[in-house]
Amino acid sequence: MKNCSKCGTSFEDDKKFCPNCGTEVSETAETGESSNENKSSNKRLPIIIGIAAAAVIVIVIILIASCSGGYKSALSNYEKLLNGNFDDGLIEKLAPEDYWDYIDDNFDMDASDIADGLEDQYGEEVMFGLDGDEIKYSLSIAKASKLDDDVFDEIKDIINDNCDVSKKSITEAYRLVVDLKYKFDIDKADDDYILYSTIALEDGARSTFYSVKIDGKWYLFDSSLNSVINPYQLSY
Repeated sequence: MKNCSKCGTSFEDDKKFCPNCGTEVSETAETGESSNENKSSNKRLPIIIGIAAAAVIVIVIILIASCSGGYKSALSNYEKLLNGNFDDGLIEKLAPEDYWDYIDDNFDMDASDIADGLEDQYGEEVMFGLDGDEIKYSLSIAKASKLDDDVFDEIKDIINDNCDVSKKSITEAYRLVVDLKYKFDIDKADDDYILYSTIALEDGARSTFYSVKIDGKWYLFDSSLNSVINPYQLSY
């Protein structure tokens, strides 16, 4: 079927003139069916584009979340360190760039120096008369709470004072109540530690940490809001 471009009347394809108004009709004129299909397609196009755009946004959000790892990622990295991973790359992930500048200026140390110091410190008789590689640590979050605005402002001030981290770069923070458990072969522990080690196995220890988002990445701070990478500890 053809449609008259002047009056819109439909007629057979073999007709060259509109039976209603007599207008000559081009052979290339669209049929009513194809015209309707095009109109329908045109209506659907914005919807399809909108759905595609929404899908892209969702994918971007997922990628950003997966890259940052969320506030739990900082604790996970610290757990790896406790279990003997003193790789420079992991060490650098535990503190923001501003903090590394701070310890370089004040302690003349970098991630490699920190790694060496931690390896020396945790290599021999760290607990229960056992070497560090004989103890397995596990950290689990008992409670996580996002800080309200007033407390968050105080936290930013303290971190700025303790670690020389720009307050503008600190955008989010969680207070974490963390359970620390130990696993080891009790038969290898010194006799003087057996009673204590039994209690430690049953109860573990509970500590408070702060997971803080700085420049889009998460870092772990202790209850005093010092970075868990603390050069002072290496002098003990």
